[in-house]
Amino acid sequence: MACADPTALTDGWTVANLVSEPSDFTAVRVPLSQAVAGRRASAVAAWLQSRHGAWHWFHPQQLPAEFSTFDELPWEAWKRTGQLTIVKASRRRLVGRLAGTTGEYFVKRYLAPDAVAWLRQRVLGRSAFREARHLTQLQSRGVPTLEVVAVGYRRQFMVPVESCLITRGLMGVQPLSAWVPDVHLPLPQALHFPHRSRLAAALGDLVGRLHGTGFVHGDLHAANILVRPEAAGWSAWLIDLDRLRFNSGGVSAPAARNDLLRLVLSLHPLATRTDLHSFWTSYCARRGALDDRFEPRSFADWHDVWADRARAAWERADRVWARGNRQIVVTRRGRGLAALGTGFVEQWQHAAAGQGREPTVPAILPRVATPGSELGTKQPLSLRQVRVTTRTRGPCGWSTARHCWEMGHAARRRGLPAAVPWAFVECPAQRWGYVLYSEPAGAVSLAECLQRPMTDSERSRLAHTLRRGLRQMCDLELSTERLTSDDLFVVPGENCCGLRHFERVAWRSEARQPDVDAEVHRLLTGG
Repeated sequence: MACADPTALTDGWTVANLVSEPSDFTAVRVPLSQAVAGRRASAVAAWLQSRHGAWHWFHPQQLPAEFSTFDELPWEAWKRTGQLTIVKASRRRLVGRLAGTTGEYFVKRYLAPDAVAWLRQRVLGRSAFREARHLTQLQSRGVPTLEVVAVGYRRQFMVPVESCLITRGLMGVQPLSAWVPDVHLPLPQALHFPHRSRLAAALGDLVGRLHGTGFVHGDLHAANILVRPEAAGWSAWLIDLDRLRFNSGGVSAPAARNDLLRLVLSLHPLATRTDLHSFWTSYCARRGALDDRFEPRSFADWHDVWADRARAAWERADRVWARGNRQIVVTRRGRGLAALGTGFVEQWQHAAAGQGREPTVPAILPRVATPGSELGTKQPLSLRQVRVTTRTRGPCGWSTARHCWEMGHAARRRGLPAAVPWAFVECPAQRWGYVLYSEPAGAVSLAECLQRPMTDSERSRLAHTLRRGLRQMCDLELSTERLTSDDLFVVPGENCCGLRHFERVAWRSEARQPDVDAEVHRLLTGG
């Protein structure tokens, strides 16, 4: 069977046209309502259709060989041969990257493991078909996104139990979340200024296109954007469009604000005020060119909204931490992260207590993988003793060791580069405590860095790094007046400055902004 004309919709029916029909293809003629699972007519219903075993496929062009030669998706076989890499996995959704003979593909499987998921698909339509429709809608309006290769569903005992979306992969792309560094690691070289500003402008242009054409993403964060560095800047694409919504009257201000704030908060360790300004300028320019009804607000007003939302998010994280902190592994006189295991904490506590009045470094410390480090790499943990000689209680009624533990995690929750507090142990009766923490690889204290010989250009770069770090601390209402050069770490050769010790860390109670330049001069001169 062959037809020269494209698929035509006639009286609620669609005809699957195949330019050349292989023997294992079955051309079908089905009601339009069945093709879209009871939903309204869409571009998906006008695509070519084929059946392979229990799978019913819809595809704009001929189905690639990787998917047309199997009655069932050989998911496990692809994994065993190394062709398939799992990107996301949950009870109701599996996402894999398939390196096929005809190119790279992303395969997204939507499962219906229970009655709730099945009923949701019956009411809202199959998730794979819904996202395929969203992808084609965005592509038709010039918003960069992935190309749909095929979409299909599988039935078992006449009941749809699974749907699948196949999109074509892009060369050299990574999720934006992969470029956002962990808060205790230095920025990748590709994200040093002015590259961060160019990336922010590319993201603003992408989101401006989305909102300017009347769409709201609904789940816009760093993991749902693909980026690729180019010679002249960055390219970006939107993915995971399951919650995409369209409003013919234009995107409302609250909906656009929610999208923007969700994205910026996911980029918090990366986004400085300069980056946010580049993002906002590019966003307003692109959206204003597409939507005549858009009235941009000033950057200062928008930044205040973001700061209020970020503060609310930190306070919410603090409340969650306060509840979860009770679940930390507790021994007779010590506490430790549950990730280290009860046995390790007990051995560490007993070894420290068995040393008498003056505990020394226990010899049982293993090499534990540092959070945020690359898979397969390990970094040694360092141990720092905290002596309490005049009092057993510190700020907020905590011991000094407990204060270091709490302030270290509070700094990390706010996106500040800081050493990772792993555990602490204390003995109030003997007035001593230990804090177990790890620093980024290659980090040295600011005091040690200042003792090394430096050229004028190196000292200027160090001052710039320190100024950037202190300004970030001040924006987060951290008091810097009591910090010394021994409390901060820097990574030579990298634009990274963070907190190393936490005894003198406190949050400002007054609204007065400190003089950052004066603080930089004090620390560089040995303060």
